[in-house]
Amino acid sequence: MLSERDLIKWLAIACIAAAVISGGVLGLWEQAHPFFGHSRYQVVAPPFQLWSILQVFKALGFLGGLFGLFLIATRRGILLKIIMGAAVLGGAFFAIVWIMIAVTARDDAVYVLKHPIGSDVHSNGGALFLWLAPIALGIAALAAHRISRRKSIWSILVGLLGLRIFGLFAPGTALMIEGLIWLVLGCILYTSRGSAQQLVRPERGARVV
Repeated sequence: MLSERDLIKWLAIACIAAAVISGGVLGLWEQAHPFFGHSRYQVVAPPFQLWSILQVFKALGFLGGLFGLFLIATRRGILLKIIMGAAVLGGAFFAIVWIMIAVTARDDAVYVLKHPIGSDVHSNGGALFLWLAPIALGIAALAAHRISRRKSIWSILVGLLGLRIFGLFAPGTALMIEGLIWLVLGCILYTSRGSAQQLVRPERGARVV
């Protein structure tokens, strides 16, 4: 069985790998061959199945990074557990939507109450693990003082920057920025894994966040 330190190491590696997929692969690919055409729902960039599967791996890797941060930087309070549960559900729905995009080759791959769900992270669950969870983890880490303040603040920035970059930049550039900020988060997690031994139990009388 993996020790908690080793588990966090592999979660960090998964996050780093997902960041490379997001920025180095999807970002450059989007710049060279845009994924979506002029028709609202038609996917045009081949091979769209590979693109979709990479999005699934990206979600899994980013969720791994979030759970590593949850383990190493917070006191694992009930509210944060609820938020992490929502992030998992969001990541699962995000993955299902992208798998359906691969199957249908359309950006209206799933319908919920007659509303099309596709690549838009506002509706496909991405907002829960790309924006909400990093912000909540950063705030919880600031309160717990398990890692340095600047590392905690970076987690908050991951969520806040992720919220804005796709509205400010072209998709290819936004994906590369997304990959960079999550790469830094993964490296923070990897270099902080030595603190895992301190997190088996919160101190007696410590405030839970």
